Amino acid sequence: MPKGSAPVKYLVAILTGREELKDHVIDNLSDHFGPVDYVGNWHPFAHTSFYSAEMGEGLKRMFVSFEKLMPPEYLYKAKAWCNKVEDRFREDGKRKVNLDPGYVDYFKLVLASGKFGGHKIAITKGCWADFIMTYSKGGWVPLPWCFPDFASGAYNEDLLEIRRLFKIARQKMLL
Repeated sequence: MPKGSAPVKYLVAILTGREELKDHVIDNLSDHFGPVDYVGNWHPFAHTSFYSAEMGEGLKRMFVSFEKLMPPEYLYKAKAWCNKVEDRFREDGKRKVNLDPGYVDYFKLVLASGKFGGHKIAITKGCWADFIMTYSKGGWVPLPWCFPDFASGAYNEDLLEIRRLFKIARQKMLL
């Protein structure tokens, strides 16, 4: 019988047009995920207008990751927490922040999704695991269904650093 999954490094992709919310959002995320070990820079979000009606124009995305490694099975709980945090920042019923939790390990990037898709794996009612990128030969490789902004390579430096931090934390666990 398997003894459980190897722990992974959780991250959250923060999407907003209101950069001034960053510290408040990160504090809310830390209440659940624990201390932050990486805060990336803002990247323009221009690959789709999907969120514009709700969140406005001039959206940007950034990444945070957390020190503590956790089981991949925790992904649905991470999504539920991020949904609660999004709700805290609503104005007039509209989100001001979109939070996409996920994790990296040695081989992949997986995001939690509240939307069904043919390639997504159900992990609990209303939540799917979306395996969007694989790590190969020193870099991130987008899978055919990967979101355009991730597939563009714009976030590769962030994701490489988060993976590097994962490897360090994992090595410490094995000592």
